[in-house]
Amino acid sequence: MLKYENSPRWFALSFKGGKRPAIRITVWKNCVDQLTKVLAAHRGVPETIASWGLESWECGEREGFGFDRVVCPKGLQDGYLVLEAALSREKVVATAVSMQYLLNTLQHLPMFCKEILATEFTPDYTRRQLMTLECALLRNMNLSAAPLGGVVAPIFTDWVESISARGRLLEVEEAMWLTWNALSEYGVGKEKGPNPFPSFSSRVGEKGSFFISCIGNACDVGTYEWWESESGEGHELACHNLDSPLQQLSLLAGLAKMHDLARRDIDQRPPR
Repeated sequence: MLKYENSPRWFALSFKGGKRPAIRITVWKNCVDQLTKVLAAHRGVPETIASWGLESWECGEREGFGFDRVVCPKGLQDGYLVLEAALSREKVVATAVSMQYLLNTLQHLPMFCKEILATEFTPDYTRRQLMTLECALLRNMNLSAAPLGGVVAPIFTDWVESISARGRLLEVEEAMWLTWNALSEYGVGKEKGPNPFPSFSSRVGEKGSFFISCIGNACDVGTYEWWESESGEGHELACHNLDSPLQQLSLLAGLAKMHDLARRDIDQRPPR
């Protein structure tokens, strides 16, 4: 399990900022065929399209993976297929449901690529899987209708602990703020001073614990049971009061930005 061991990276998350923010998922090229096969066999697609009033389903390296053409392939980069979901208020539900299908499948992809991962990655391979995530979007669209959770690896937990003196991550708060403004018709301004994004917060602490939150009633995701983990272990992620796809995608963007920051540091370390 990822919580107890550091594994080679088969996919990664990333956040693209600027005027047109996007969430990116990069998938190791040798696992793309298996990803396509698993998603192509998903029996829930017709029901999902009918239930949410979606228009199309794409499943392939050239077409992308998801609904209504929101997840677009951007070619190969350093051995990974880059998939980009541009964030727009017209496609909030389609983007959230696409992330559900993609992330929930990717977390289990090693089950279908076990031999590939075992033979292709050498012991000195430095790129490690930092986290896996799972999410859902429930039809009632009421309390806790958009849950988000997952697992972070021991190497990610070590990284969070190494930066715990910072207390917070402004880059992560900005990513959530950019995402919220891209998706919501009610924008939130940027304040002056040391707390420019008061509606969005982040906290990093002891034993690699962290929490990030966005607009809502204590709406957050983080390491709720961090104190139960032993030294050298990762953490499980849980959420609280995620009631809408807007909140879910904002927090997902925050996790993607954390992934960017961690990968920048961790990829420079020697393997262990």
